[in-house]
Amino acid sequence: MSLTVTGTVVDENDKPLPGLLVEARGDWLLTSAVIDSTRTGPAGGFTLVLPGMVGQPDHPSSCTVRVIGDLGRPISEAHEVPGTDGDRALGRITVRNVERTGFLVGDALGVLTGRTIDGQLFEGSDAVVIKRPGN
Repeated sequence: MSLTVTGTVVDENDKPLPGLLVEARGDWLLTSAVIDSTRTGPAGGFTLVLPGMVGQPDHPSSCTVRVIGDLGRPISEAHEVPGTDGDRALGRITVRNVERTGFLVGDALGVLTGRTIDGQLFEGSDAVVIKRPGN
């Protein structure tokens, strides 16, 4: 028996994020594996179908749903989905822009530039300095 998980991926301004990878990863005693994955649609929505999750001893009893970034690392909080509760609507999963876009290295000398969560520019190599307007 399969279990269906749905949700919508949005940024911190509640804007839908299309084209992001969402995966469900099951954990067993000594390993974990992706059970299903999909890309978000134009409105940020996704549907995962987890075969064999309900009542099957050779499948995990729960899984973790996360949004995965371009570098293959999780960029959202983990959402635990028990395999015993039936279909699950996760609602909105928020991905912060800083998690999705990461930092930009400014030059070959290792100067790091980017924006803080509240949008202020920063740069630095050994130390980071917040760039205020007019600086």
